[in-house]
Amino acid sequence: MRLRIPAWSAKTVVKVNGAAQEGVKPGSYFSVSRDWKLGDIVEISFDMPVVAHVIDHSVAFTRGPVLLARDSRFADGDMTEPFRRGVVADGKRMDGFSAVRTPSDDIWMAFSATLPIGSHHANPEGANGLAVMFCDYASAGNLWQPSNYYRTWFPVEYGPEE
Repeated sequence: MRLRIPAWSAKTVVKVNGAAQEGVKPGSYFSVSRDWKLGDIVEISFDMPVVAHVIDHSVAFTRGPVLLARDSRFADGDMTEPFRRGVVADGKRMDGFSAVRTPSDDIWMAFSATLPIGSHHANPEGANGLAVMFCDYASAGNLWQPSNYYRTWFPVEYGPEE
């Protein structure tokens, strides 16, 4: 029997019963052909960095195929504060995101990030980052109450020449 596994990145690791499999190539499928037995275990590890996506002075973040959102349940500040220009760029890997324990059973995954948010005089040149929380889009706003809202696209400040 054959198992086909998508290899998303160069850091994709496939193990069968604890043994790493050779020949996994990014951007392709990896096949495992063997006589499968009850109790066989297949482990797949993907490198899924958080990546910024910038369009028209707005930025969104994804982790692998998952869109991230800020949710009002985190009560971590103004979701309309703009990101500093020049800090986020389309396709840029965002290393400041850390997985954290979800605060409730209705949030599937959560991340904390200290980001350069705010263009006001109290934060000149974005020197003071703001700790904010993100969750997966599927979990965002799912209390179905008017007081619970979320956001996936965030403003990026305009420069003086724009």
